[in-house]
Amino acid sequence: PQHQLEIAIGHLKIAHYFDKIVGADPKSISNDKDYILEQAKLADSVVMVGDSPFDMQAAKRLGFDTIAVTYGFSSEQVMRAENPDFVASTSSEIQKILID
Repeated sequence: PQHQLEIAIGHLKIAHYFDKIVGADPKSISNDKDYILEQAKLADSVVMVGDSPFDMQAAKRLGFDTIAVTYGFSSEQVMRAENPDFVASTSSEIQKILID
């Protein structure tokens, strides 16, 4: 959800790397990934960091770059099967990918 995402981004002190950060709205009837990602789209440079195959699939449908994390909802094997652009095992690795 959006509020948890904002807490995590604040804790990692990486908000300044993003123009917009969008997560699910727990009050919404639909948490449709495509809808959420459409809200995030600002330009050609959009990255989806996700922990499920659904995250990767939705991002790819919209032409976004993808970072699969191996420490969330799905296993590393499941996430790698989605052929993400990048794979991260820690939040530090996400930061390194985004900065490089």
